[in-house]
Amino acid sequence: MCLAFLLATALPALARDDGQFNQRPSTQFTLLQDVDIDRYSGPRGSRAFELTVLDILENAYDEVGEALSLRPRRRIEVYIYDPNIFDAEFSRLFGFRIAGFFNGTIHVRGDARIGAQLVQTLYHEYVHAALDWRSRGAYPAWLNEAIADDFGGLSVDKRHLNRAEFAFLEHIARQDVWIPLDNLATSSLVHLSGDRAAAAYLESYALVEFLVRKHGMRDLRSLVETIAKTRNVRRALRRTYRATLPELEAELLKTLR
Repeated sequence: MCLAFLLATALPALARDDGQFNQRPSTQFTLLQDVDIDRYSGPRGSRAFELTVLDILENAYDEVGEALSLRPRRRIEVYIYDPNIFDAEFSRLFGFRIAGFFNGTIHVRGDARIGAQLVQTLYHEYVHAALDWRSRGAYPAWLNEAIADDFGGLSVDKRHLNRAEFAFLEHIARQDVWIPLDNLATSSLVHLSGDRAAAAYLESYALVEFLVRKHGMRDLRSLVETIAKTRNVRRALRRTYRATLPELEAELLKTLR
């Protein structure tokens, strides 16, 4: 059974069963949240929580728009769930633990306080929404997830691979258990689990981080635009970087071995 069908059947059921979402709009988003916050006003009340979340999302809209010229021309719905409800409803649909996902609307595992994890997740899932708006289905999973991870990291001032991430990539590169990125060209990585999921996400992020560091954000923006126009990833990579995906991957692997 496909993920889209599972989500399509699960989401309406959740809304009917719970029905306690507080709704608040902003310029680009409509927030619906069901986090267990027992007061409305004050610095820890639901109103402050909602306004802060919307401010984070509007910042994501501006930053991604500036960097990649991605500015969806429709209001995006964002659901933030009580963590217990999110885990009960959605953990069975994925092969790995998640904090959020995009399936036409953004769905995020919430918390009563806004920490780095929630900020990263909001940015990450917004990038998926923006890429989907620009050219649905055109972007391979490795690029889609890597750009989302990149902006998620930037949202909390993480700009490069950390030591643990670099060591993990070094290990899988030297042990020849690296997953070729051509194998991650499907529309999603949800079929992966455990260490393979961790490797797939980190490899993807590492390549895009490497490309941005070497060639700059302007070329990444050009890649995103060219794929949207041609729906041909191989051609877009050649136009932008004068190389194939395996050639770019080989350059990255040289830095890890």
